[in-house]
This record gives sequence, C-alpha cells and structure tokens, in this order.
Amino acid sequence: MKEILIALFLSFALVFISCNSSENDSQENNESKIEKDVADAAESFRPSVNIEYLEDFLTFQTHEDIESFFGSENVEKTKILKEEGTVFYPISILNPQNRNRVFIYWKDEDYKNPIFVEAYYSYYSHEFVVLTDEGDTYTTKDGIAIGTKIPELEKIIGEFSFYGLAWDMGGLVFGHNKKYSNYKISLGYLAEDWPNELYKISGDREFKSDNEIARRNQLEVVSIKYFPE
Repeated sequence: MKEILIALFLSFALVFISCNSSENDSQENNESKIEKDVADAAESFRPSVNIEYLEDFLTFQTHEDIESFFGSENVEKTKILKEEGTVFYPISILNPQNRNRVFIYWKDEDYKNPIFVEAYYSYYSHEFVVLTDEGDTYTTKDGIAIGTKIPELEKIIGEFSFYGLAWDMGGLVFGHNKKYSNYKISLGYLAEDWPNELYKISGDREFKSDNEIARRNQLEVVSIKYFPE
C-alpha cells in the first residue's frame, strides 16, 4: 500500500509540474508574440515611407508615426508659441539635441494631422539650452536648404524682399515667385558674433535681396516652412 501511495504522489507531482511548465511556456510565448507584433508594426510602417525631402515629413499623420520611423530617442513632443506669440502649436521635434532640427506642427492636441513642417536652425533649443551638435538638415525638392545664401536662393525663387532681422518676423522672405507660395523662408546670420552693420538691416523694415550689407555678410536661410496645398 505504501508503495502505491508514493507512486500516486509522484504521478500527481509530475502532472502539476508539467501543467505549470506549460502555463509558463504559454505565457512566455504570448509575451514574445506581443513583442514581435509591436516590432512588426513598426517595421511595416518604415518601408511605406521615404523621407528624402522636407516635404516628405507630411506623410506622417501622428507623433507615434515619427517615433516608429526615427526612434523615440530622436523625437520629442512639446508645445510652442508662434505667430508673434498668439498661437500655441503642438509640435514634434526631430533631433531636438541638434542645431539643425525639423518641427512638425499638428492640428490636434493629441499630436495628429500635420499642418506644416519646418526645417529650422538655431544655437539654442526651444528651452533656451545652448546646443553644440550641428546635425543633418533636409532640403526642399527644389534644393532650398538651411544655409542657402541669397545668390543661390535667387536662382531658385527669383529676386525677393525680406524683413529686417532680430524681431518676430525677422528675415522673412516675400515678394518672390508665386510658385513658392506654399513656403515661408527666413534669412539670418549663422554666426554667434554679429557685425555691427547688421543692425542697419534689423527691425520692422523691408529690404531687397540685392542689399549690399545682407550679401556682404552672407545672410543664409535659417528656417523653411512648407504648407501643403
């Protein structure tokens, strides 16, 4: 009788261990499947998007799309004031640690439905932290990029006017070829120390693209905004 009881006990123990092991294996398999499904979803998005030019960023429809494509460590979401401090925009920032950044402006508070995209250059972050890494920039399909100088810009958009530097609309280009009405381009001086004569073309005034001070000091494109049609 004793041998029979021991045999029964061992049988029950083996069944219990086997069932417990199967449950653990099943749980691990489910977790692995979920991780794989998430990874596959991210990968499935990547081949369907080709980001070569600034305009291509409007392919993204949500902040999560951008994170999936570039990696969450390279993208930040925040809100900033624009339009002379009158409008709050939810935005996604690509490469927030670099001087060259891309901003995607969203229509919805939950960072969905893009309104426009901006290539932007600054020595400071949106929180006024000094930045040291240059990073990469994206050109428009017609070759306008951060760092494009006035003579090169004229070849693309024709002769133009621009507002004086160092205010809310500083360096904004206007009066150019209507083909580029979907773009807002701003000029600036990409160096930390300003020559004194730049103050002569600063403030709420208008200047032509043939301005000698602007050309002598090699003003460059510091912001490009693209609005879809």
